[in-house]
Amino acid sequence: MLKKRELLLSEERQQFSEDETMVPVLTSRKASELPVNEVVCVLQADLQLGLTQGEVSRRRAYHGWNEFDISEDEPLWKKYISQVTRASR
Repeated sequence: MLKKRELLLSEERQQFSEDETMVPVLTSRKASELPVNEVVCVLQADLQLGLTQGEVSRRRAYHGWNEFDISEDEPLWKKYISQVTRASR
């Protein structure tokens, strides 16, 4: 499954030019400090309509999939709790 996603990402990256403007990265900490309307503005999103499929593909090609890296010896809940506690510091 991971190999298939890596292949899809490499194909998607080829579709976009290197100089294309990408949406800024907004950390969870910074996002939690801003009002919702500012987060939406920074992320260039639409609360009512969401993102178009084309925009989803473009962002995924640039940023990758929104996934956790989980090792066999680390349960998902532990990984999640670690990220939440790290973001609140």
